[in-house]
Amino acid sequence: MNEPIEISRGGVDQRDQVVALASRVLGWDEGPNQEFFSWKHDENPFGASPLWVARAGGALVGFRTLLRWQWITPAGEVLHAVRAVDTVTDPAFARRGIFRRLTLTALAELTDEGVAFVFNTPNEKSRPGYLEMGWSVVGRPPIAIYLRSVGSLVKAARSRRPADKWSIDTDFGIPAPEVLADEAGVGALLASQPPTDRLTTRWSVDYLQWRYGFAALHYRVCLAAESIEDGFAIVRLRRRGAAVEGVVADLFVPGAERARRRALLARLGRMLPADYGLVARSDASGSRRWVPAVGQGPVLCWRAAADHRPLGLDGWRLSLGDLELF
Repeated sequence: MNEPIEISRGGVDQRDQVVALASRVLGWDEGPNQEFFSWKHDENPFGASPLWVARAGGALVGFRTLLRWQWITPAGEVLHAVRAVDTVTDPAFARRGIFRRLTLTALAELTDEGVAFVFNTPNEKSRPGYLEMGWSVVGRPPIAIYLRSVGSLVKAARSRRPADKWSIDTDFGIPAPEVLADEAGVGALLASQPPTDRLTTRWSVDYLQWRYGFAALHYRVCLAAESIEDGFAIVRLRRRGAAVEGVVADLFVPGAERARRRALLARLGRMLPADYGLVARSDASGSRRWVPAVGQGPVLCWRAAADHRPLGLDGWRLSLGDLELF
């Protein structure tokens, strides 16, 4: 395995080889992984994911994709960013720097194309590699937890392991695609959102329909009242160890109606068919039952590309839908 390794930009004509390598290395034996890959990287309204590949002797031995994302600054400026997501190296070519070369090549080319920055939430095993390539730790975005009982607290404490990739199918609420198909209602709710003084995902009807529309992820919607314009929360249930975890991925209420937000969270707490619920702490402001979850949640990391403005944790408005691995 001493063949020279060539790094280049990949295209759609290499998709079958990329998926085949990922399937072989990652063991995609269960679930609609190929459809999931296509949904994530081809249907994203922010743009198709750029791809870089590594070849040795003509064979594909590694790849790296970055998910396009758009953020809005408090001044209304659109920042084009990417999220470091899928990367695979053939085990026969391990320890030859393929991951590093793919990532740095991608970063250099995206910087030239004007991409502002790259962000992701690497785990403890992969984080050191990113830090060596110039990433910085932004911090652990604060989250809040709703515990149904003392038993839920015990389950949550004992379930510190990665959550299952696939969601639990449930009849709680309404399927997200069904609610988000009401483009007029969802659009009116989004238009009512007040400006913030932090970096915020560029919400749109198209974005929400894509982000929460993949059927196998079973996102559900809990309405605040009878009308979509009254607000809603988007929820996903997954197993984490012995516990069932309910994640409030995104939550929208008209304008800055804190009372309605608190009422929607209280309803979620009572009805969510999970051992405990999680939500971004900023979404739980003022709620007495959703309390700070100290030391919980992913660690956000960031690397400048074309835009070198520093981004501290207090400069981001992050939902769990922004941070969730998918």
